Amino acid sequence: SLRGECLVAGFYLNELLMCLLQKWDAHLVLYTAYEKAVAMLQASVLEQGVLRSFEKALLEELGYGLFPKSDTELQHALQPDHYYRFVPEQGFVISTLGDPSQAKTHIFSGKNLLAIAREDWRDESCLQDAKRLTRFILAPLLGARPIHSRKLFLQLNGEESDK
Repeated sequence: SLRGECLVAGFYLNELLMCLLQKWDAHLVLYTAYEKAVAMLQASVLEQGVLRSFEKALLEELGYGLFPKSDTELQHALQPDHYYRFVPEQGFVISTLGDPSQAKTHIFSGKNLLAIAREDWRDESCLQDAKRLTRFILAPLLGARPIHSRKLFLQLNGEESDK
């Protein structure tokens, strides 16, 4: 019984699964993450952290895990006061902010990356960075396949802003 944005979010989860998984492949860990996400989408308000956690679980299950599993390894890999650029097939590389336009797409704060790794969604900038990061990583995996639920989100938000 999903409604409004939560219904569109459920459609988004299904689209990702249909586009990125092979038919009949068992993904037990991912199914558990999906089940948890759908249960959380039963709420009346969409929590963006639900989508980001699912995207993170999906990438891990597909072999594109972004972060070390242990806290010790995570602390060695990322420092909260540094900035990092995500390089496909290499991971996070320490960087400077440099060009502001590049910072909006490819540069992430260590503080937010650590929060993403721990799925600590309290900070809005962390949620925005997680969305940018997962879109950047999912884009080549999705290729030319459109994600129709993104258009629905825009339409739904456009209709609500007219009211």
